[in-house]
Amino acid sequence: MRNFSPVLATYIVKVLICAALGGGTETNMTKRSTTLTVYTLSHFAVDFGCGWLMYALYGGGALSGANAFLLYNFLAFGLQFVIGAVIDVFRERGRLYHCEAAYVGCVLVMTALLLGTHAPLIAVTLVGLGNAAFHVGGGTDSLLYARGKMGRCGIFVSSGAVGVSLGMLCGARFGNMTYIPATAAAFCALLILFLGKCREDMTTPADAPYPSPLCAGGLGLVLCLFAVLVRSYAGFLFSMPWKQGFWLVLLAAAAALVGKAAGGLLADKLGARAVGTVSLLASVPLVIFGRESMILSVIGIVCFNIAMPITLHTAAARLRGREGFAFGLTTLALLIGYLLFTFIELPTVTAFVTVAVTGVLAAGAIYLSSPGRGGKS
Repeated sequence: MRNFSPVLATYIVKVLICAALGGGTETNMTKRSTTLTVYTLSHFAVDFGCGWLMYALYGGGALSGANAFLLYNFLAFGLQFVIGAVIDVFRERGRLYHCEAAYVGCVLVMTALLLGTHAPLIAVTLVGLGNAAFHVGGGTDSLLYARGKMGRCGIFVSSGAVGVSLGMLCGARFGNMTYIPATAAAFCALLILFLGKCREDMTTPADAPYPSPLCAGGLGLVLCLFAVLVRSYAGFLFSMPWKQGFWLVLLAAAAALVGKAAGGLLADKLGARAVGTVSLLASVPLVIFGRESMILSVIGIVCFNIAMPITLHTAAARLRGREGFAFGLTTLALLIGYLLFTFIELPTVTAFVTVAVTGVLAAGAIYLSSPGRGGKS
């Protein structure tokens, strides 16, 4: 039984990756599966390192918690659209630099972790910049080689949820042992360094058809980003009393991972509009009325996160040839949601109502901006 478990886990991962790739020649599928695997593992490692460092510094009192997290989030999420725009400009000139951006991101995170409490302000700055560079690089790859499918970006974004949660828990407990996540970041940097040949001769989104939504063009992009923003804000308002202790925090993170990974695959099979709209509407009563129940809350978290790869891929489809910039715009919307939560304090009842209203608004925005099954409007 012990030998069977890893084999089963490996088989499941292969099935998910093959489903996310959407077919193609054997050579192309091998290249795309290699890059997707490396970037997904690296996403976990980078977020693991970021979470570890921030909570090690905060727990050790090296920096004021509020100021440190504000600086980190601004750098990590607020600068991605700038880095993405630069990557897109070079891509127009026939030079692909998203792999280099991801590599630099891993190196910066590793450097920040090695600095640790010796230079906390510099460490926070570097880890924020590293987070931004890696996510744009890996995110651009997940969009460029998606072949019109949402499964690939869903697999890529999924691992970060567990990575950051595990990093925060370990950082709070083990503090100065930052050489552990630094080693993981260094290993992933080396893996990314050897990905250059894997990105050649692979189909880009421009070669794949994308069905038209009800609201296309600029309006569709605005609605999509609005959905990301209100989902971000509502997500921070969630309050679940049962989510206490190491394993239960990881359980919530695992539920987010399942939702994001499944979201893209389900959208490819059943249509992004139906999957995104129904999942968000279903999540509202689960996270509000089921907040005291671990089972109902976990189901609600899964449903709430299903829409993430849908909005990401939809935004990129509205900005063909600007995939890096599009990825950065979605993280900017996440940052705005975080800032709203940080500076606007709501009473409990008002927070519940806000979650319900914003959830419905986000579902409506996804319904209008996402394509139906098989390209139906």
